[in-house]
Amino acid sequence: AAFHDVRVAAYPAFVAYHCLFEAALPVAFANMAVHTRVPRYALVFNVNTLLSAALQFVVQLVLANVAVVGGDARRTFVALAIVLAALMVLTVVAATAAPIAYIAARRWRRR
Repeated sequence: AAFHDVRVAAYPAFVAYHCLFEAALPVAFANMAVHTRVPRYALVFNVNTLLSAALQFVVQLVLANVAVVGGDARRTFVALAIVLAALMVLTVVAATAAPIAYIAARRWRRR
């Protein structure tokens, strides 16, 4: 019963924290965009924010469906692990490909 009481108190605190974080994020990105020398960075910040919100929605939707359909905590965590592993692979591939593409584009422009 004590664990249930902690969860009941912790969830509203988490929701309040998350709301403050999500409200502060666009303000921080706007400040960074204002102080950059290249105006395109503002677009990059906004696109990154939009993509992360969409990705967060998809992850929550997948986990909610697994939790509702299966109802099993283990199944939900396995689904989360699969989603996070896929995101890790995607991030590593993108982080590896970006410098290679940048170098190739610079060499191509020099021609």
